[in-house]
Amino acid sequence: NEANWQVLAEAQVSNEQKALGADILSRLHFTQEHAEGGRLLQQLVVKSLHHGFRLLQEQTPGPLVPARVAVAGNSVMLALLLGMSPPVGVDIATAVRSYLESPLQVNDLGLKLGAATQSCLMPPLASYVGSDMLACVLATDLAQATEPALIIDIGTNVELALGTTERIYVCSTAAGPAFEGAEISCGMSATAGAIHTVTWEGGSYRVQTIAGAAAVGICGSGLFSAVATARKHHQVDASGRLADEVLQLTPDVALTQQDVRRFQLAKAAARTGIDLLLAEARLPAAAVASVYVAGDFGKHVAIPDLIACGLLPDVLDDRVRKIDRGCIAGIIEYCRHETDALAELLASIAHIELAAQSSFQERFISNMQIGQVATSGEGE
Repeated sequence: NEANWQVLAEAQVSNEQKALGADILSRLHFTQEHAEGGRLLQQLVVKSLHHGFRLLQEQTPGPLVPARVAVAGNSVMLALLLGMSPPVGVDIATAVRSYLESPLQVNDLGLKLGAATQSCLMPPLASYVGSDMLACVLATDLAQATEPALIIDIGTNVELALGTTERIYVCSTAAGPAFEGAEISCGMSATAGAIHTVTWEGGSYRVQTIAGAAAVGICGSGLFSAVATARKHHQVDASGRLADEVLQLTPDVALTQQDVRRFQLAKAAARTGIDLLLAEARLPAAAVASVYVAGDFGKHVAIPDLIACGLLPDVLDDRVRKIDRGCIAGIIEYCRHETDALAELLASIAHIELAAQSSFQERFISNMQIGQVATSGEGE
């Protein structure tokens, strides 16, 4: 009974495609540089999914033979799962949506789960705005909101959705891997020993790490915490210049000037996306009634750090909340929706190409500042 669906088991696995490309762009390049690249990447993601299904099976009594497998993800990942090798620069979302017009069985994807199991791949919204954002739109009921609301999914690629009473605007901006701890001298993924919280006590830094282990590096949420704390205690100025040669967080972990610059570039990209969506909708930030922070990174980062570093406007301070498992909830909603209702929702979504906006560069440079930036109004 779809009305009574509930989560029976959950699992999280690493994507084995990382062996052939650390991010989606490098994987796209791999498909173009190797004749069998697309097939190899498809095999790796299918292998990862099979591992996940085995973990789910361990949590459920009896055989696990799903009637339907629903999938959401970024456009490139969906293309690779389908075995496509789209050239860099093409409209990947359109290519994927065209592919999805024909019914798919899970066997068509290489998944061995049962001959009768159907697949349900949610359509991406744009080449770099995936169906995971569509899932978040459904989970938050953004289309039915009576006041403007914003969804932000922070990662290597920051995806944004701004819902108004008239339509939903979406965009993406390339923040780079800094928010995931990559390309930071002491950066690491969110595993044991990663610093996730930084405070200032008695004239020096104090840190908290994942699993309480000895600090060996810093993850994305810790990077926000460190920069916010350093700014508050005058160890870094608004321009990003360090007061000393490094931010020495522990005897073994320090942030360099280059690390802070990379953080600023990533933060500026995300904030500029927010500013330009508001400008497109002709709304000031103060008009946004709710902000939803989605994704795995959003689950761990402290909201006050996002405000202190200037990624979110400070006027939204008390309107921000995290949506845990938003993608899962959205997938369930997608499977419940009627085809006509989904078509109407998709028709109401407008993709904004940030690079085409005349004010992008000016806003980006301004948003390099750490902290809040004085603006003449986002809705102008």
